[in-house]
Amino acid sequence: MSPSPRQHVSMSDHTRGAPPPRRHGIPFQHDDDNDDAHADAAGARDPLSHNNHTSRSKEEDTECCSSWYNYSQHHFVRKAFLATLAVCYLVAFASFYVQGNVLYGESGLQPARNLLRKAATKECPFIEKPTTDTPSWTCLTTQMKNLPTLIWLHSVVHISPDEALDAIALAGVAVSALSLTFAFRSPFGGSAVLLALQFALYKSLYAIGQTFLSFQWDILLLETGALAIFLPLCVFEVRPVAVARGDARTTPPHAIIWAVRSLFFKLMLMSGIVKLQSRCPTWLGLTALDYHFATQCIPTPLAQLMHHAPRALLKFGVAYTLFVEGPATLLIVSPGLLRELRFLAFASQALLQVTIMLTGNYNFFNMLTIALALMSSLDDAQLAWLLNMRLESTILGMPRLYRAVSLIASATMVVYLAHAWNAMFTTPGDTMQFQLSVDDYERRFSAPAARLGTTIIAAHVLAIPIVQALVAMWHTGRRGIALALPSRVMSAVAQSAIALLIVYLSHHVLGNTAHPQDGHVLAPLIRGMPPDFRPSKASIHNALRQGAEMSAIGGYGLFRRMTGVGPNGEVARPEVILEGRVPGVNSSTAWHEIEMRFKPGDVAKSLPFIAPHQPRVAWQMWFAALGRYEHNPWLLALMYRLLNQSADMHTNNNEIRSRLLDPGGPFSHPGGTSPDAIRAKLYVYDFVEWGDPERRVWKRSEQGVYLREVTLGDLEQVSRQLQLDARTAWPRRKAWTALRDEAPRTLCVLFVASALVGVIMAALANGTYRMILTGASIQQQRSKWE
Repeated sequence: MSPSPRQHVSMSDHTRGAPPPRRHGIPFQHDDDNDDAHADAAGARDPLSHNNHTSRSKEEDTECCSSWYNYSQHHFVRKAFLATLAVCYLVAFASFYVQGNVLYGESGLQPARNLLRKAATKECPFIEKPTTDTPSWTCLTTQMKNLPTLIWLHSVVHISPDEALDAIALAGVAVSALSLTFAFRSPFGGSAVLLALQFALYKSLYAIGQTFLSFQWDILLLETGALAIFLPLCVFEVRPVAVARGDARTTPPHAIIWAVRSLFFKLMLMSGIVKLQSRCPTWLGLTALDYHFATQCIPTPLAQLMHHAPRALLKFGVAYTLFVEGPATLLIVSPGLLRELRFLAFASQALLQVTIMLTGNYNFFNMLTIALALMSSLDDAQLAWLLNMRLESTILGMPRLYRAVSLIASATMVVYLAHAWNAMFTTPGDTMQFQLSVDDYERRFSAPAARLGTTIIAAHVLAIPIVQALVAMWHTGRRGIALALPSRVMSAVAQSAIALLIVYLSHHVLGNTAHPQDGHVLAPLIRGMPPDFRPSKASIHNALRQGAEMSAIGGYGLFRRMTGVGPNGEVARPEVILEGRVPGVNSSTAWHEIEMRFKPGDVAKSLPFIAPHQPRVAWQMWFAALGRYEHNPWLLALMYRLLNQSADMHTNNNEIRSRLLDPGGPFSHPGGTSPDAIRAKLYVYDFVEWGDPERRVWKRSEQGVYLREVTLGDLEQVSRQLQLDARTAWPRRKAWTALRDEAPRTLCVLFVASALVGVIMAALANGTYRMILTGASIQQQRSKWE
């Protein structure tokens, strides 16, 4: 029997028929740490070489025959994806901790206590003050069902709701640091327990987020986090051939990989569809970038440079965006044979996201999108090539028939994409135009892409676990089939059920967006089901509602319409500027602008680069300028907080000033004078020409009054309606306040300590896994040689 080429056995001994070396009666195998030293003896080969068939064992020949669905591995890709996801969670929790008390504290703009009171019941009331009695688990379950957040546990651990908010954010930072270390050090690429904790903690913050956490990237983070929980669950995915050679690499469940691919496909295709369905003239006329860089919420310094780029380049950028988020989304769901097309999908998506990242402050969104592209499009070999790493490949040679089919299919897809580009756009240049109607685009590209992409995803989700189970049974032979069959069947059923449910519900949203008149994108598959198993519309919508409540299913439509377009086609970015009146002065010189941090105000104010932090109030100020103050009650709450000079508001006023206001203004100093009246004016902004001699960034013109002059007395009724002063009786502890005042130091110390603990825990988990793997390898080799 020929040894596996991965075993460190001399091929000269093998040709003479000598058995592999033994140590104490057990077939000897070198440790994984010596792989580099014994690479030649191990038979490390070029994965695409056709000379790899000479010394394969029966198990590896079988594995090669199944390479049409498992041609490449995702061990290191999974590590990179889960590490990037941990970083996204980390910055999201840290960003929330810095501003959470200003937004949701007892004296915040939208106090969390009001939501908790509404969600409480008469039998299970909200605990308003410290008490020795702890609520029953039945009450906690009822409360969490009404409002799924861990803040309800504040009465169990006897801390205030504000302190519970801080504790959840700090726990999220600690768990994210642990998850980051596990992503690099764990053999499974991460920990499902830690990923579930991250999801639960951020879901707790999202549940009380109201206006300030209503962004699509918050939903995307939760939906991605829900899928990522299943990626480390690969116990049944360790191949017998890998166990036999002591390979510590594990493969994530392929059905879950396709579920992640489905999420990324839905995100990109829906983002492209809504731009055209909105019938915004800037998207249809390929002029969106003439406005985008100046009118986005928080531009970066590079945005001003790109705003003055040649018009032909800006038009091509719009066309590229519509193409990448349209027909090119099919590259994301290319089958396993078309690895080169998936790499092209990653490169095109990464280029788009990096450009957005450099020109706008969109917190963790671009990083998360690149992570989804990485997990959806690349395999270990491609990632190693990108990073210029030496990676001992576990990919076996692709048979020539599969290679020929791959080349033909790839060429067909390239021809289709070239046809799509030619049908959608005229010749690039200053006069480049989008030459299809919206209805024609839906009929020819978006609806077929949605149907074909969903069909490919559903087929792979259903087929891959079944094929894996059959191949595993073939690997084990007749002696091990009785042991392998239950675990493999259970793994296949679990993977298919989880992934298919997610794909089914998620693509209902995509189908209604891509082609509303045809309904569900999976309608052909549903009609093909037996009547007894065919789901009703009511059951679909009920499942969608429950999925949305759990933040596991979401719809997306980024940059649907371009804002800041003036009546004559000029750039007219609206901005609300607050002005405060110095107490005791009635002249016109008593009014001073209240400079908000990170948003345009003073025309000479430099553009910031603050990603991945998201200043939630600055973002909502941008949205408020697009509407009316009646639709933004939180803005009236902000004015009320700035005007309130009572003793119990002193500490909160200082925190609002330090977190939200730019230093240097008359009302910005903590402990300084508060205005006795506030008003809001509406301005329109535009970038000045590049190289302005006065070193200005913006030019602006006043458009009128956004909100008339108001005093504290005018806002008393607003305060009662929003319950701004209906505080609880929980005391304010100085220790928690001190930690929040030193937020950067607190977060850094917590991150370092958690990372060190994570390294130790991951080392213990890695050692335990290697012991189990070595035991299984020895037992398998012993039975083989006996």
